[in-house]
Amino acid sequence: MSEYQLYAKSFPEPKDIQGMSQPQLAQLVEHYQQAVKVQQTLFQIANTPIHNGNLDKLFESIHKALNKIIYAKNIIIATLDEEEESLTFEYFKDSVDTMAPEEICSLPSARIKYTFTGYVLRTGLPLLADQNKMRQLMEKGEVCLVGQNCQCWMGVPLVNDGKNFGVLALQSYDASIKYEQSDLELLSFVAGHISTAINRKKMTDVIVNMNKELQHSHAQLEEKVQQRTRELVTSNYELHKLLREREKTQAKLYHDALHDTLTGLPNRTLFIDRLLKAMNRSDSREALKYAVLFIDLDRFKVINDSLGHLTGDLLLKEVATRLEKAIRPCDSIARFGGDEFCILLEGDINKKETVSISQRIVELVSKPYVIQGTEVFTSPSVGITQNQPHYKNPEEVLRDADAAMYQAKSKGKACYEFFDIDMHFNAVKRLQLETDLRVALKEGELDVHFQPVIDLTDRTIVGFESLVRWNHHEQGFINPLDFIEIAEETGLIIELGKQVLTRAIHEISRWRQQNEKFSQLYVSVNLSPKQLENPELTNDIFSLLSETKLPAYCLKLEITESILIDNFDVAKKVLNEFNNAGIEIMLDDFGTGFSSLSYLHHFPIALVKIDGSFVNNMFQEATDLAVIKSVKILASGLDMEVIAEGLETEEQFSKLKQLNIEYSQGYLISKPLSGEEITQKLSTGSLNW
Repeated sequence: MSEYQLYAKSFPEPKDIQGMSQPQLAQLVEHYQQAVKVQQTLFQIANTPIHNGNLDKLFESIHKALNKIIYAKNIIIATLDEEEESLTFEYFKDSVDTMAPEEICSLPSARIKYTFTGYVLRTGLPLLADQNKMRQLMEKGEVCLVGQNCQCWMGVPLVNDGKNFGVLALQSYDASIKYEQSDLELLSFVAGHISTAINRKKMTDVIVNMNKELQHSHAQLEEKVQQRTRELVTSNYELHKLLREREKTQAKLYHDALHDTLTGLPNRTLFIDRLLKAMNRSDSREALKYAVLFIDLDRFKVINDSLGHLTGDLLLKEVATRLEKAIRPCDSIARFGGDEFCILLEGDINKKETVSISQRIVELVSKPYVIQGTEVFTSPSVGITQNQPHYKNPEEVLRDADAAMYQAKSKGKACYEFFDIDMHFNAVKRLQLETDLRVALKEGELDVHFQPVIDLTDRTIVGFESLVRWNHHEQGFINPLDFIEIAEETGLIIELGKQVLTRAIHEISRWRQQNEKFSQLYVSVNLSPKQLENPELTNDIFSLLSETKLPAYCLKLEITESILIDNFDVAKKVLNEFNNAGIEIMLDDFGTGFSSLSYLHHFPIALVKIDGSFVNNMFQEATDLAVIKSVKILASGLDMEVIAEGLETEEQFSKLKQLNIEYSQGYLISKPLSGEEITQKLSTGSLNW
């Protein structure tokens, strides 16, 4: 992970700065100065040289630099001798603990194994532990206390060739100083440079020793060349052996600088070099010469977070193997970091061949994986760009391939998409829409409309579905499909969903108080995947119900099939919690997603909503009518009720009623109305509109 990835911040455009208040400007300047300080310090660390092979001075320089941006008064750099099963403290500074490093090193290996340092070495995982975390680990028998107890401890492994060989750790004895996750990420970055420095020192020592042996052998040969011919042959053999070992060492250093340590694939640096050469060879007046495929794995974050980073790493290695099988010998593949891969297609590649390779990639990568006995599923979203005369550098090519990849991901994933110029304009437009959405949420510019749901037996309104609306100050009405997707990707959906829930619950509470006949009315609110994963969701909803004294049965929560599939365990736990509290769960747009019957009985679903597309076409398409009938039969068998969306004609009304569908909503009854319009209509006292 680079300094840029760790600490780069999003600063406003000059035109946006003009509208900022003095405190905002001061905060922005402070923010920028801190980011610059971190960037400069990390750059200083990354470029700190080893003076005459002296690691102590290097570690001292890194320690001083690190202290500028993080509390690093107490620091440990330890390496493991696997053969001796002992620790060596390469660098040790502690302002409180009187236990010398030599005393710790002399402890039995079994006890060293269960120190905090030993825990990081043993698990290969970074550790951020405050007093509570330390106590938990000690109670579980994972660690035992050696030396002075600290208030907060943070350590990351030192890694070479995928193998842990040491630990970099910081600790605080001051209760007011606690490390955070961002500090752990920073320490991981510094650990990478320390790992490289230690291993370069080892490599240098090997080369120095080789040179000394070589010089010694050469002197002996010069001295005895006339008298010891037979020994000369032996010495020459050893000489060549040393040379070969030195060449191997140098070759490995060069290889490691240009390749990904996890997968062994070329890294971004090597890929850009190859792409630049391909661009220089390309002649835009002739046939297509090269194409770039930018690949991102779908659902990788879910897999990594739920099954662990080890499973994620093993999955990436398997994906790399499959990608290599999908391309030709003349093509190049690289891992850019995370779950991103890039492929360079060369050799007079044309569009037809590019499509064929892309299809092969989607097919191979989408097949199931078995990782440590667990079946894992992922798929690739592939963005493609071809050589164009206006490309001046590799970064422009990668930018457009990346934009095409996001277009593929937005079209349903597990697919590929070619770049066109509209994607660039859409990306800029999308970024502006995200900025406007942040302002709209902060200023309360979003509104909530409500569409009535009726009982088909007597056309009586039984409830309302909440629908968010955004009347942009410049662009006018923004389609919810456009900004909800952005909100989901950026995490703004948490605040947006909270605002909709708050407005919906307060409105239904007010309407119920207008007339006793309205006491059974409900309001339904849609939940997104990120909302369901938000640990504060249940507390927010229960607090709103308590604040408004609204009965739980007056609120229903709508979810989609994809939430159940992608977040099975989380969805089951949270939805059961709501159901136990009396809040009913509705399955929205049933029939448009996975439509699998196998998972429905695992969840406390009370109502199923049939997508409006089936209702609109049920007289034109026999299959759509068959879907409606099948959903009704399925729902009845599972003791669920059905709501049909998209009701627009009396003919549709009669047919749905004939099929014993319980409820419906659509423009035949009413378009979505504002809260004020609903209040006005309810003032008549009637629930038949």
